[in-house]
Order: sequence, then structure tokens, then C-alpha cells
Amino acid sequence: MLFGDLIDRALASGAGPRPALIDETGTLSFAALDRAANRCAHFLAARGFGPGSRVALSADNRLAYGVAVLGAARAGVVLVHLSTRSSPAETAAALALTGAALMTLEELGAAGFSAGPETRPSLDLPPDAPLAVLFSGGTTGTAKGVLVDHHARLLTAEVSADGFGLTATDRVLVSTPLFHTAALFCWLAPAWSRGATVILSGKWSAESFATQVETHRATAAFLVPTQISDLLVAPAADRLGSLRLICHAGAPMRPDLAERLAALLPWVDISEHYGLSETGLLTVRRADDPPDRRASVGRAPAPIELAVRGPDGAVLPPGTVGEIVTRGPHLLSDLIGEQRKAALFPWGEGWFATGDRGRLDADGFLTLVGRSKDIIVSGAENLYPSEIEAVLGRHPALAECAVFGVPDDRLGEIPIAQVVLRPGMAASEAELIELVLSVLPWHKRPRHIIFAAALPRSAVGKVLKSALAASYLESLAAR
Repeated sequence: MLFGDLIDRALASGAGPRPALIDETGTLSFAALDRAANRCAHFLAARGFGPGSRVALSADNRLAYGVAVLGAARAGVVLVHLSTRSSPAETAAALALTGAALMTLEELGAAGFSAGPETRPSLDLPPDAPLAVLFSGGTTGTAKGVLVDHHARLLTAEVSADGFGLTATDRVLVSTPLFHTAALFCWLAPAWSRGATVILSGKWSAESFATQVETHRATAAFLVPTQISDLLVAPAADRLGSLRLICHAGAPMRPDLAERLAALLPWVDISEHYGLSETGLLTVRRADDPPDRRASVGRAPAPIELAVRGPDGAVLPPGTVGEIVTRGPHLLSDLIGEQRKAALFPWGEGWFATGDRGRLDADGFLTLVGRSKDIIVSGAENLYPSEIEAVLGRHPALAECAVFGVPDDRLGEIPIAQVVLRPGMAASEAELIELVLSVLPWHKRPRHIIFAAALPRSAVGKVLKSALAASYLESLAAR
């Protein structure tokens, strides 16, 4: 089975007339999606893009994006997903890196919806044939191209659909860009594999989210913590009654946000998943998992393996913090760029090093501590920004916060916090530092609190801590 066969099971079970995809312009049924994807695949082949060819796409969430994803897969074309927030220079660099030809969504969409062959193209490819290139690493450094294959992302779709309990009756609202792994492979693809409807959100706002849930009777939604924070500022619980599930991922969520979301929507199951562009989904924490596991990101579904290793590569016992590693058929095919794939398998035996730190308990529940690159080494002590952020988040005036490290002559690094206050509320630097000291030891306190209107974020809502650190150091140099 190849990725282009993703909706075949749903079609065979009678999904044809049901909506497969909805955006602000209209609706596409599963039968119409099937035909449009075939026409798109024939269009690509007629222009010389055969199996293994790379075609790049930079587009917002629209009906035609779904057609392009399925159509390229049925042509054997590797679709290179570019961020719509990339500068012209970044887009040019990505095209040079991947050797892809840039096509517009208008071209591919027109092909899918025009008069053309509607039969499925013949395609003879092995399951591990390349499927797509996505970009990862933009929060901590230069983005890298991640090449994934058909089988790996079909597996992601299967374990995601099972983990979220998706069925053909679900209407899934996706509010993050499809050029990101979570939206594309952990939500759209799993929903389609079950014959569920996917609703594509346009530009994000809490108001538009509530409108879409209410209008389309959405039953499940995928959000990043930033969006949940927005939703809590402008609550619209009376319009979200159709929801049964909200799943969050993409960045660590402060415990206070999770508690407030549960209080706002007590009838909604709240779950979490964790993964990377290189791995797809790695874990799912279900709403019915034990309450004392709510600080975790859940467990890895079979056949995904997880372990935690120390600096020497030794597997660490339960409860010990180390680097999270994973093994299985869900992993990337290759890494495109200066850093080669081999560098991500430092211990051999198929174990991929995620760059994230965490601990596993005896039952396999994984708790994230932070990215290896985010750890602040201060006076030979490892400080975890997520721990400090969780305490700062308890202050009622805080909407958002981020803790990052900057160089220090004596200690090596020290923690700095940048915070965003809620409208009409106030807090002082001394007050926030005192809050941290009421919970954490002296050496973990932020040395400075920066008040700002917003935090810099990537296209999928992750805080760009490298940008925060650079801005802080520039401000020091300018004094």
C-alpha cells in the first residue's frame, strides 16, 4: 500500500458522498477528492514529473492543498512542503537544497478540478519510496529538509487515528499549516484513512475557531498551546458544544493552561501527542489515561519503540532524565542538507536521537523536560526552561512566557524570561522572580524579566528561543 491509496478503504466502505475536506470556499467529497487527485497526478506526469521527481509547494490551507498531497503521491512525485512564512531567500535556499521545481497551488488545483483523466495512474513503487520533504529545526537553528517515505507516514496515519479514536463520524478541525508534520500526517491523513471529514482553518483567531466549530459541528480539533491560550482569553464555550476532543501538541503546554481549558470545556476530552518531522507521531496521552499521568505526553503505540539514553549511550532506568531515542519503521528516510542522517543515529542499531530530553516511567509514559539545545547549563547545573515556565505560568497576569539562556562569564549561562501580560493586568519583575523563588531554588530564578507584547513564533506556533536570545544580546550590546 502507498500513500496515494490512503482513502481507498473509506471509499470502499461508502464514504464517497461524504465531505472529505472543507475550507472557507467550499466542500470536496471523498469521491470528488479521488477524481481530482487522479487528474492532478496525470497533470504532473504529463509535465515530466515522474516517480522520484520533486515538486515544491508553498500554500495556505485550502482544498487544492489536499488534492496536491494525494495527487503527487499517486504520481510518485515527492512533494516538498515549504513554509508560507519563508522569505524569498529562504525559499530559494530550500529549492536549491532539495532540487525541487516550484509549482503554485493554482496550477495544481486547476489540474485537479479541470477536465482530465479520472482513472488512477498505474504506479509501481516499493513501500519505502520517498513521499515528501518537510522542514524541521527552525526554532533552534537553520531548517533542514526531512525526507519521509510512503510506508512511514501511512504508519503515522494509522497509529494517530487509533490513538485519537477517530471514526467516520468525526469532523476534524485543523488550525495549523498543512506544511507541518502534525497537521498533515498526524491529523489530515489519519482522518481521511477513517473516512472522517477535515475542516481546514484559515487565518487563526479564537473567534474564527469558534465560528468554524459551530458552523461545521466539529467534533475534534488539533491546537498548539498558543492557540489554546488565545481561546482562554476569549472564551466561547457556548459555541463549542459539538467538540468531543481537543488534542494539543507542537510545544510544551503549561499545566495552568491545561487546567483552565478543562474547566472551560468540561465535556471535552483533552489529549496530547508528541512527535517530530523526522519521526511522525511518537506518543499519545489519551484523555482516559490515569490522572497522575497528565504531566506526561503519553505512551508510544506499537511498533514504535522509545528509550532514554545517557551521554555515554547507555539506556537509563525508569525515572531518569536523558535524551529521548526512538526506533522503528516510522523514521525518516534521509536528512537533506549539511547534517547527514547518519549523525542522528549516534548509537547505531536503528536508534534515532530526537534531541529532546525526558524520562520514561515503568509503564512507558514519557514526560518531556526540554530540548537538548534548550537546556541552560549554569554553574555546572542543568536548568530546564519548561520547569521555570510552569511556575511563572501560575501568575494570573501572565498570558505567555518563555525562558531562554544567554552567556555569562562566571556561570556559563543564565536564564532570562520574556513574558506577555494579559490585557489590563500588571505584574512586576520582582514579583515574578519572587514567585519562582517560592517554588524553585535560588539558582533557577530568571536573572531578568522582559515584558513584551508578543513572543516570536515559527509558522506552527513554536517560540523561537534563538531569536529571543539574539534580541536580548543585541539589546545588551546597544547599551
